[in-house]
Amino acid sequence: MINGGMVSSRFIQGMAMAIASSGLAFAALGHEYYAAGFKIVHPWAMPTGPADKSTVAFVRFEEISSADRLIGARSPVAGKIEIRGPIAPAKGVQASPPMASLKALDLPVGGEIEMSQQGVHLVLDEVKGPLLGDRSYPLTLVFEKAGTIETMMAMSPF
Repeated sequence: MINGGMVSSRFIQGMAMAIASSGLAFAALGHEYYAAGFKIVHPWAMPTGPADKSTVAFVRFEEISSADRLIGARSPVAGKIEIRGPIAPAKGVQASPPMASLKALDLPVGGEIEMSQQGVHLVLDEVKGPLLGDRSYPLTLVFEKAGTIETMMAMSPF
């Protein structure tokens, strides 16, 4: 009830319940997954069009209390997924470093890692159809010690 500019707590609770039940309240928030020694935060990838055969995906690793290594990834929406990252440019070269396939991504104790377009990221190749924005698709991350962790990767243009 609105009375002289004040809103009753019952009204606010009702609105909060309506928004939450619609799923809109938390759409912008990331999702988290937990392993024995670290947290995986908001896996996401760039949406694709009908003709696209690859896209890039990103993940953030936080609260790393036990060293591990990301050694692979897979998803039913891609034929293969590669860990890619920059390699050191030739001495004296100022251009952006070229990217290469990596065998693993180290997760050091006390570290925090955020994958990025210019840094380490995942490349989904042989994409099986368009990956639509505002949808989520399965992504399995494979770690040397933690084993496999099932996540959902959100499709977002940023």
